Amino acid sequence: MLAGLLVLMIPLTFAIRRTGARADAPNVPQATRPGYATSDRCEACHPSQYASWHRGYHRTMTTYASPGTVKGAFDNVRLSGGGYDVSLSKTGDSFFAEMIDPLWQYQVDFGQRQPGPGELPPRITRKISMVTGSHHMQAYWIASDVDNAQLSMPFTYLLEDRRWVPRGDVFLHPEEAGRHQIQVWNVSCIRCHATAGQPLAKTQPLASRVGEMGIACEQCHGPGEQHIAANHDPLRRYLLHLGDGVDATIVNPARLSALAGSQVCGQCHSLTDVTDDIETGEGKKYVPGADLHATQPLLSPLHPTPALDKKLADDPLYLKGYFWNDGTIRVSSRDYSGMIESKCMTGGQLGCTSCHSLHESDPVNLLAADKSGDGACAGCHRPIAANPAAHTHHAVGSVGSQCTNCHMPYTVYGLLKGIRNHRIESPRVTGRSGGDEKPNACNLCHVDRSLAWTADALARWYKQPVPPGLVDGNPAAVEWLLSGDAILRAIAAYQFGWVGAMTAAPVKRFVPYLVVALNDPYAAVRYVAGHALHAIDPTIAYDYLAPPEERKRVGDAILARWLAADPANATGAAAINARIIELVGKRDDTPVRAME
Repeated sequence: MLAGLLVLMIPLTFAIRRTGARADAPNVPQATRPGYATSDRCEACHPSQYASWHRGYHRTMTTYASPGTVKGAFDNVRLSGGGYDVSLSKTGDSFFAEMIDPLWQYQVDFGQRQPGPGELPPRITRKISMVTGSHHMQAYWIASDVDNAQLSMPFTYLLEDRRWVPRGDVFLHPEEAGRHQIQVWNVSCIRCHATAGQPLAKTQPLASRVGEMGIACEQCHGPGEQHIAANHDPLRRYLLHLGDGVDATIVNPARLSALAGSQVCGQCHSLTDVTDDIETGEGKKYVPGADLHATQPLLSPLHPTPALDKKLADDPLYLKGYFWNDGTIRVSSRDYSGMIESKCMTGGQLGCTSCHSLHESDPVNLLAADKSGDGACAGCHRPIAANPAAHTHHAVGSVGSQCTNCHMPYTVYGLLKGIRNHRIESPRVTGRSGGDEKPNACNLCHVDRSLAWTADALARWYKQPVPPGLVDGNPAAVEWLLSGDAILRAIAAYQFGWVGAMTAAPVKRFVPYLVVALNDPYAAVRYVAGHALHAIDPTIAYDYLAPPEERKRVGDAILARWLAADPANATGAAAINARIIELVGKRDDTPVRAME
């Protein structure tokens, strides 16, 4: 059993009632936490801030199911895969799933129930109660019929692809881990997909509650009841406006120090140790403005703690699911864990709000209007901004001249794609091109070049020492794609379809290597490789969940068309095939789960 799943093993041992009827009013956690007012009561005084938050994706981290929130197809859909069979339907404004009772399945999976001789899994038809996500994908939840535990519907809807896939196939984890087990939202999601969530999972019946569903105003500004009560007095409001405007009854992250303001984001966007009470009891003790590390100390190989030692004793591969071997975070939603290791932040200058703004930005990346492109860096690095080509050695306006491409490359994996790393640092060559060593920015853009080529350029331009033993052999990105561990393979595959690499290198040369990745043992790697091939050639269509023989047929057809496109391709085919055999033979098959 992977350690990351152990937190789900709460004692859901209550009896299962069988009514045979649809649950028209399922129990769901409600916004009933004392001290929290909910965002609706913020709108009257802060209409523009409310509007900017409302159009964003934090709000929809988790919402109650309704026609306005459900984006998946529910019109008489039959789903099968990943060890589950589910039928979806819609009646009026309600959405339903007919499936094995998820509570029964959960109890069997975690040893809380032993099926009797000949006992068949009971099937139920249950109303969809909640939805998580609205940007990349949506997960759906079904309420228990005896309390407010929310159990996962075992299929996820991919918004860009407009398709249902088994829940386990949106994550990067070993196929030998087996069927993706039923999740309990109340303990696996409530901490960061709701405002001020309290699992209260030790009570029977389970009775979780939240300040509000999704990431709402009070998650960043603190509980608002006191603030609202105090500001019913118009004289108080007037005096605040005449003075410095600081209101002690609420927290404004923009007025905090860079570190304290960043911890507001870090309460969710980091890897921290959490107590049993946070996980299954009263929930997080942190409120905006406090010291996050006092109640949720960071877990990092760069700062060993007894808590980390315990994690490693339970699971020796624990770090591999989160970090590169130099201590840099490599999975999504942990940006604070990356940024806090950056010299820009340790110098006291940089914080999350240096670049991001929830209220004055596009909802996709939440970059403030003047922080897109190189604007985020130019304020501190004025000499470089005045003559960028002298520093970057790339033409102004090119991919290689953009600060983030060199200092924040896509070395984080999550959401079936590469994501920028927030440990801001300069490119360097690590010395190997396989295994789990962090890829460097130069070879993630110049996917046709070797590590030796990069080392030579960095030595000439920045006087970096050249690691011993490098030879001008295979392109590093190709080695990462075929020889790295699963996370490295996924990131390399993403790069071949990234627009930056496609402008810097002849990516069509590498179609045969991506075709090999279409049969990677990890479904997520296959997904990313298929999308990279589609970016290179939009006529390519590939199903990463198709049976192996179908995937091979499609891969063979892609390769045949590639060979026919240019005589030079056929000429070098034998050498490419030999290289593929060599690289796949060196593949790092250590089991790894990207703990997003």
